[in-house]
Amino acid sequence: MFSPDATQLVVSRNLPTGFEELFLIDIKTAHAKQLTSGFVDMRGVDWHPNKPQLVFSGVKKGKRQGYFYNLKTQQMVNAHIDGLSYPEYAHDGSLYFHQWNINSALMRVETSNAVASSPFPVLSSDFNTRFPDYSKARKKLVFVSNESGSMARLAHFNPRF
Repeated sequence: MFSPDATQLVVSRNLPTGFEELFLIDIKTAHAKQLTSGFVDMRGVDWHPNKPQLVFSGVKKGKRQGYFYNLKTQQMVNAHIDGLSYPEYAHDGSLYFHQWNINSALMRVETSNAVASSPFPVLSSDFNTRFPDYSKARKKLVFVSNESGSMARLAHFNPRF
Protein backbone atom coordinates (compact mmCIF):
# COMPACT_ATOMS: atom_id res chain seq x y z
CA MET A 1 0.00 0.00 0.00
CA PHE A 2 1.39 3.38 -1.04
CA SER A 3 1.96 6.17 1.46
CA PRO A 4 -0.22 9.28 0.90
CA ASP A 5 2.74 11.03 -0.80
CA ALA A 6 3.59 7.85 -2.80
CA THR A 7 7.24 7.82 -1.66
CA GLN A 8 6.93 4.66 0.42
CA LEU A 9 5.16 1.33 0.45
CA VAL A 10 4.07 -0.79 3.38
CA VAL A 11 3.86 -4.50 2.60
CA SER A 12 3.37 -7.67 4.58
CA ARG A 13 5.71 -10.60 4.10
CA ASN A 14 5.47 -14.19 5.25
CA LEU A 15 8.82 -15.08 6.78
CA PRO A 16 10.43 -18.54 6.96
CA THR A 17 9.82 -18.41 10.74
CA GLY A 18 6.08 -18.71 10.10
CA PHE A 19 5.36 -15.12 11.07
CA GLU A 20 3.84 -12.43 8.86
CA GLU A 21 5.38 -9.00 9.36
CA LEU A 22 5.07 -5.46 8.02
CA PHE A 23 7.92 -3.88 6.05
CA LEU A 24 8.37 -0.26 4.99
CA ILE A 25 9.94 0.15 1.54
CA ASP A 26 11.47 3.39 0.27
CA ILE A 27 10.44 3.70 -3.40
CA LYS A 28 13.60 5.58 -4.46
CA THR A 29 16.20 3.32 -2.81
CA ALA A 30 14.20 0.06 -2.58
CA HIS A 31 15.47 -0.22 1.02
CA ALA A 32 13.12 -2.34 3.15
CA LYS A 33 12.83 -1.97 6.92
CA GLN A 34 10.96 -4.46 9.10
CA LEU A 35 8.43 -2.67 11.32
CA THR A 36 6.83 -5.51 13.31
CA SER A 37 7.80 -8.83 14.84
CA GLY A 38 5.96 -11.76 16.37
CA PHE A 39 2.72 -11.64 14.38
CA VAL A 40 1.27 -14.89 13.08
CA ASP A 41 -1.03 -13.11 10.65
CA MET A 42 -1.90 -9.60 9.47
CA ARG A 43 -5.50 -8.58 8.85
CA GLY A 44 -5.20 -5.23 7.12
CA VAL A 45 -3.08 -2.09 7.18
CA ASP A 46 -3.69 1.55 6.20
CA TRP A 47 -1.87 4.89 6.22
CA HIS A 48 -3.23 7.88 8.11
CA PRO A 49 -4.03 10.55 5.48
CA ASN A 50 -2.33 13.44 7.38
CA LYS A 51 0.08 11.90 9.91
CA PRO A 52 3.14 9.65 9.66
CA GLN A 53 1.14 6.79 11.14
CA LEU A 54 -0.06 3.32 10.17
CA VAL A 55 -2.91 1.35 11.61
CA PHE A 56 -2.93 -2.42 11.25
CA SER A 57 -4.52 -5.56 12.57
CA GLY A 58 -2.27 -8.38 13.71
CA VAL A 59 -2.71 -11.78 15.32
CA LYS A 60 -0.51 -12.58 18.33
CA LYS A 61 -1.01 -15.50 20.69
CA GLY A 62 -4.26 -16.40 18.96
CA LYS A 63 -5.78 -12.95 19.50
CA ARG A 64 -6.61 -10.37 16.83
CA GLN A 65 -5.80 -6.80 17.90
CA GLY A 66 -5.43 -3.37 16.35
CA TYR A 67 -2.18 -1.42 16.52
CA PHE A 68 -0.92 2.03 15.61
CA TYR A 69 2.64 2.48 14.33
CA ASN A 70 4.16 5.97 14.49
CA LEU A 71 6.68 6.18 11.65
CA LYS A 72 8.55 9.18 13.17
CA THR A 73 9.09 7.69 16.63
CA GLN A 74 9.06 4.06 15.38
CA GLN A 75 6.73 3.19 18.24
CA MET A 76 3.96 0.64 18.04
CA VAL A 77 0.96 1.10 20.34
CA ASN A 78 -1.72 -1.49 21.01
CA ALA A 79 -5.14 0.12 20.34
CA HIS A 80 -6.69 -2.27 22.91
CA ILE A 81 -9.57 -3.04 20.56
CA ASP A 82 -10.10 -6.79 20.43
CA GLY A 83 -11.03 -8.06 17.01
CA LEU A 84 -10.02 -4.91 15.10
CA SER A 85 -9.66 -6.07 11.48
CA TYR A 86 -9.26 -4.56 8.02
CA PRO A 87 -8.82 -0.96 9.25
CA GLU A 88 -9.23 1.94 6.87
CA TYR A 89 -8.79 5.66 7.41
CA ALA A 90 -11.26 8.11 5.87
CA HIS A 91 -9.92 11.33 4.30
CA ASP A 92 -10.68 13.21 7.54
CA GLY A 93 -8.65 10.73 9.63
CA SER A 94 -11.63 8.83 11.03
CA LEU A 95 -10.87 5.14 11.45
CA TYR A 96 -13.24 2.46 10.22
CA PHE A 97 -12.74 -1.26 10.77
CA HIS A 98 -14.43 -4.61 10.91
CA GLN A 99 -14.99 -5.91 14.46
CA TRP A 100 -14.06 -9.60 14.20
CA ASN A 101 -14.76 -11.37 17.49
CA ILE A 102 -15.71 -15.00 17.29
CA ASN A 103 -16.79 -17.05 20.24
CA SER A 104 -14.88 -20.29 20.51
CA ALA A 105 -16.36 -23.59 21.67
CA LEU A 106 -15.23 -27.12 22.26
CA MET A 107 -17.93 -29.37 20.85
CA ARG A 108 -18.96 -32.97 21.41
CA VAL A 109 -20.74 -35.30 18.98
CA GLU A 110 -21.82 -38.84 19.75
CA THR A 111 -20.29 -40.93 16.99
CA SER A 112 -21.20 -44.40 18.24
CA ASN A 113 -24.99 -43.92 18.03
CA ALA A 114 -27.04 -45.58 15.30
CA VAL A 115 -28.82 -42.25 14.80
CA ALA A 116 -26.79 -39.13 14.11
CA SER A 117 -26.66 -36.66 16.98
CA SER A 118 -26.22 -32.89 16.97
CA PRO A 119 -23.05 -31.34 18.33
CA PHE A 120 -23.35 -29.50 21.63
CA PRO A 121 -20.82 -27.26 23.35
CA VAL A 122 -18.76 -28.65 26.20
CA LEU A 123 -17.15 -25.24 26.77
CA SER A 124 -17.87 -21.86 25.19
CA SER A 125 -15.81 -18.69 25.63
CA ASP A 126 -14.34 -15.59 23.97
CA PHE A 127 -10.90 -17.26 24.05
CA ASN A 128 -9.52 -19.77 21.58
CA THR A 129 -9.95 -23.39 22.60
CA ARG A 130 -8.18 -25.78 20.25
CA PHE A 131 -6.83 -29.30 19.92
CA PRO A 132 -8.93 -31.06 22.58
CA ASP A 133 -7.81 -34.44 23.88
CA TYR A 134 -9.83 -36.52 26.35
CA SER A 135 -8.26 -39.15 28.60
CA LYS A 136 -10.75 -41.83 29.62
CA ALA A 137 -8.28 -43.14 32.22
CA ARG A 138 -7.92 -39.74 33.90
CA LYS A 139 -11.40 -38.49 32.99
CA LYS A 140 -9.82 -35.19 31.99
CA LEU A 141 -10.03 -33.01 28.92
CA VAL A 142 -7.00 -30.95 27.89
CA PHE A 143 -6.87 -28.29 25.19
CA VAL A 144 -4.83 -25.32 24.05
CA SER A 145 -6.21 -21.92 25.03
CA ASN A 146 -5.04 -18.31 24.84
CA GLU A 147 -7.00 -17.22 27.93
CA SER A 148 -3.79 -16.59 29.88
CA GLY A 149 -2.39 -14.40 27.10
CA SER A 150 -0.26 -17.16 25.63
CA MET A 151 -1.09 -20.43 23.93
CA ALA A 152 -0.86 -22.73 26.98
CA ARG A 153 -2.19 -26.22 27.60
CA LEU A 154 -4.84 -26.55 30.32
CA ALA A 155 -5.40 -29.84 32.13
CA HIS A 156 -7.95 -29.15 34.83
CA PHE A 157 -11.25 -29.46 33.05
CA ASN A 158 -13.52 -32.34 34.14
CA PRO A 159 -16.35 -32.73 31.63
CA ARG A 160 -19.53 -34.49 32.73
CA PHE A 161 -20.03 -37.08 29.99
